[in-house]
Amino acid sequence: MFIQEETITILNFLLLAYTDLFNSRSYDFVGTTTDPKHLVVKSYNRDTKDFKEIYRYPHKDNIHIVIPANFDGQKNVSLLLVTKISENEYKNAVLFPDNNEVVHLPQTTAAPLLYTQNLSLKPVLLLQISDKLYEFEFSKDKKFTQKKIADLLEKDEKLHKDHTSSMVDLDGDHKSDLVLVVDKKGIKTLKVFKNTENGFSSYFEMALPDTTGPLVFNDFNRNNMNDMAFVSFENGTYYLNLFYNTNKREDPLSYKSGSKDLKLTNLNENIFSNEDKFYLKQNLSSLIKDDLAFKLTCEMLNNVPSGIFDTDIDLDTNIELFLVAKKNNVGDTLIPLRFDPETEQFVIYKEMKFLMDETNVLSFSTADYKNEGRELCVINKVSDGKPQVKIYPNVLKPENMKLSVTTVVDESKTWYGCGVYGTSYLLCYDEGANMSISSSSVPGSFLHLKNQTTTFGLGGHTYQINSLRVTVPSYGDYNKTYVVKYDIIQNLDLIIGVGKHGVYNIRAFVISKIYIAKLLITAAIVLAVHLIINGILQLRHAKKRKEARTRDSMQPLFRSLG
Repeated sequence: MFIQEETITILNFLLLAYTDLFNSRSYDFVGTTTDPKHLVVKSYNRDTKDFKEIYRYPHKDNIHIVIPANFDGQKNVSLLLVTKISENEYKNAVLFPDNNEVVHLPQTTAAPLLYTQNLSLKPVLLLQISDKLYEFEFSKDKKFTQKKIADLLEKDEKLHKDHTSSMVDLDGDHKSDLVLVVDKKGIKTLKVFKNTENGFSSYFEMALPDTTGPLVFNDFNRNNMNDMAFVSFENGTYYLNLFYNTNKREDPLSYKSGSKDLKLTNLNENIFSNEDKFYLKQNLSSLIKDDLAFKLTCEMLNNVPSGIFDTDIDLDTNIELFLVAKKNNVGDTLIPLRFDPETEQFVIYKEMKFLMDETNVLSFSTADYKNEGRELCVINKVSDGKPQVKIYPNVLKPENMKLSVTTVVDESKTWYGCGVYGTSYLLCYDEGANMSISSSSVPGSFLHLKNQTTTFGLGGHTYQINSLRVTVPSYGDYNKTYVVKYDIIQNLDLIIGVGKHGVYNIRAFVISKIYIAKLLITAAIVLAVHLIINGILQLRHAKKRKEARTRDSMQPLFRSLG
């Protein structure tokens, strides 16, 4: 199905992150060459239909994690380069590509975590130094300040050595919470900290299996709340764990106008539960007959956590999962999964099954780098001992369309690459009959490969949207929920600039020639129907006028009625 169009291969390149480095509204590929010290940024060239190098930097250490963000609040995106030296030792440096300046940060005992400061909306870093937590923030002159955070974790807690922490709304108030994976007296534990006016406050925690891959958060059951999924290895067996959020949003119609409070009225504070109705634990060996060993880390990146990716690749509103696994002890391949509502289990996504023929796979992700409204399949792999990226076109359900949104601070104007991480979105469409949520994922401490742009898959029949609510993780001047009430048309790429006290502006870009054609065809059909109806009415009117004139010729007294 996918082979209808030619694939693209980027040789001698390992993809580590997506960004928009020079604010050109593009999906730039950030990675390394065959030499893991050499950072390279590539961007798609529409004229030559391939990827061109737009930036290169020779780092002094191997690069295992890249986290893009507008750290200094200035024009260009900067890049946090992380080197994993050992299991509990990381070197960290921030690269400012506008002048190639590098600022070295202290070594840490866990991978850094990026989140958004809840007053200034600036990206800040959470670093664990000698098992103590510090918040690092940059000024406009590229100097950083550090502040010790003493009240976030208990004395017997520290970030887990393989933590895949995040920032996402879990309690339903539409403000992203801080989600940490910690080591609590030797037990791997999930801790959720509610985003409040006074900072992050401990809210919920639960124990996790000892051996797990990265945690991913998305709305898997269409309850308009974020759920959690991960792969675990327990007693010699691999399991897919899916925890449904115990809360849900009901009655989409009540959200249509954009006036309803986003906070849940009957909030269950136990966000996740082991009860059967809220928890799916699926033995992954039941998927296919082959012997599968699922990957929880990426060996080529010194065992940085990896192996799972969530996306709505066919834009039908349902989330799919892509797992990396070693098949029959031959090589690492991709296992594409979709949820089957009849069996209430994940099954092989048949239309994507051809991906299982790929070998030596490192990761999977999607990106609409052509800005044409389709999420293309991007695979990190190894060939002849060298890294390469292989890209498959996406022709799944071509009638389906999407809406993509990037939120920036209004002062940044056209700094498209400087998105506000942790922004929450709620979309109401189909005259209030349907609702979807999403959030801009924070680049994680693992091979996450998420972009600052948030994508909604909305199927093929929704041409207008009733309202879009945008909430940034702020309790300062940006505390308002921004309600966009225009009839947003699908397959637009929206850049929403949020200002203080609820003021915002929007820049909209059409991202699909196919969609333009659909609109023109629809408009032509509507016009044709209108002309036909109008013609029929005109004929009827003309007939009546002719009859009236005939009567008038017989009755001169009423000739004026003709």
